[in-house]
Amino acid sequence: MDKFRWQKLRTKIQKGQGILITDKGDLFYLTGFKQEDYWGLLTKGKFFLLLPPLLYEQAKNYFDMRQKEEGLLFPKSKPPERFILFRGKDLFFLFSRVIRKEKLKTIVFEADKISFAEVEKLEKVRKIKFYPRKGILSNLREIKNTEEINSIRKSCQLALCGYQYTKKIIHPGMSELEVANEIEYYLKKQGAEKVAFETIVAGGMNSSYPHHLTSDYIFKKNDLVLLDLGVVYQGYTSDLTRVIFLGKISPFIRKIYQMVKKAQKNAFAGIKPGIEVKEIFSRAYRVLKEAGYAKYFPHNLGHGIGIDIHEKPYLSSKNREVLKPGMVFTIEPGIYIPQKFGIRIEDVVLVTEKGHKVLNKGIKCKV
Repeated sequence: MDKFRWQKLRTKIQKGQGILITDKGDLFYLTGFKQEDYWGLLTKGKFFLLLPPLLYEQAKNYFDMRQKEEGLLFPKSKPPERFILFRGKDLFFLFSRVIRKEKLKTIVFEADKISFAEVEKLEKVRKIKFYPRKGILSNLREIKNTEEINSIRKSCQLALCGYQYTKKIIHPGMSELEVANEIEYYLKKQGAEKVAFETIVAGGMNSSYPHHLTSDYIFKKNDLVLLDLGVVYQGYTSDLTRVIFLGKISPFIRKIYQMVKKAQKNAFAGIKPGIEVKEIFSRAYRVLKEAGYAKYFPHNLGHGIGIDIHEKPYLSSKNREVLKPGMVFTIEPGIYIPQKFGIRIEDVVLVTEKGHKVLNKGIKCKV
């Protein structure tokens, strides 16, 4: 729990105003409390948590314990600020109660993280002005601190170990679902909280679908298998894609694989502070275009990663956002030949002060 995060957020709040937070990732980022289905309301001087009865005692114990820990760590400093907890079956009623008590006049919320129906219901609870904003917390979360980077790095290490374990066990005659289940069981035994998304195991022609749903397909000799997996560790995610060959590789498949590797390497070479996101996309795209395969690359080059598996920045051809130290994102070029096969290689990259680091490279796993 990093109170400096919400102190930064408070600088954006005016008198008589509050920020309503309903997204579970944003709430975890600000509070460290991993549960969902509760709300936060941050004002100029206070942070209210609106909790259903089922979560109240757990939240109370969690924040009491964290406050005691901070008191022991910083005995001579000013006592840490407390969250103010409200309990009730109806969060809309609790919200109305707080804004009446605090005499709030306006509420700001992140536009893409709350439904229109919820906003309509909130407006009916009490007459108050609502202002949708973009990037209130998304921009804050985009730059990771050392603690967050360490959690993401460990998450990436676990994902890479999952891939190495898969190489050890996979063989013709197994099904996609069987391999996915084996991987997920292994990853949880290694310390992952859970998988970050449903593990994708795509054999043969199924690899030509960028978001294949893992099925009961049985692997054959000389099949190509695309593996896309990620885990959650200490609340932070990872995302890794590799290709496994179950036998001989045709010259054409080898050519496509080397081309995708070259595109990723060319993108890596441009990653440093001050460079526009779209330039990183272009560096990979040019490799594929010059080879005549750009039309088989249908998605963005990557996405930010952190508490959520998809965050800012999004590595598209039009994003003019400038790279900054502390940004963490994937680089995942791919080529998908319809009705034949697909190749995608994905790694997680951290932007550093002078360049970048790939967070899931050079790791030795015991499998």
